[in-house]
Amino acid sequence: MCNLNQFGILANGTARINRMSGCQFKSDKEFKKEGRCTYDSKFDTNSGIVGCKWFDNKFVHLFSNYIGPKPTDEVQRWSITSKTRIPVQRPAVVKEYNSFMGGVDLHNMPVEIYRINIRNFAQYALILSGKIKVKKRGKPSSSNSTPPQKKYKTSTKPVNDIRFYCYEHWPGNLDNKQRCKHCIKAYSRTWCSKCKLALCYTGPCNYFKDYHQK
Repeated sequence: MCNLNQFGILANGTARINRMSGCQFKSDKEFKKEGRCTYDSKFDTNSGIVGCKWFDNKFVHLFSNYIGPKPTDEVQRWSITSKTRIPVQRPAVVKEYNSFMGGVDLHNMPVEIYRINIRNFAQYALILSGKIKVKKRGKPSSSNSTPPQKKYKTSTKPVNDIRFYCYEHWPGNLDNKQRCKHCIKAYSRTWCSKCKLALCYTGPCNYFKDYHQK
């Protein structure tokens, strides 16, 4: 926030309480005694940054380098006790933050609304559930998806330099019949130990020699 202020960039956002150790706000008990929608603010004269703590349904902590809690305005908030909306006072820094809310906050809003209901799972599954939700929100539409590529079968035939090199082409026996790679019609139990292919090697269907000649 200090760096943004030095570059002249207006910034306003929420922060965790452990990031605001220098701001000594009122305690939570004091806020609860004063009632809902009370606030406390601190101003740093050196950096020009305002810290604000606001008590709504929960405690909200905000930082800003250009706006403070005043002037306040009246908004309608849901009351759990009365089950109705009641008018409350809202600091100006909260109003400014809500008007420009975006990015992570808009992402978390639909994730919270469309929460995936998974029962009886361990703590590690919470992390997995969060990844699924984020991935579902960020997934593009099916119209933009690329069509699947056509898969082709890989050929087991050797290159011609090995096939027509007349050396060490020894016939061997196979446990099961395989289709002949030369005539394609018949099945054979004989194969070439160098080409690793089944070839006919019996009777009139002897293609072992023909396969290795150009």
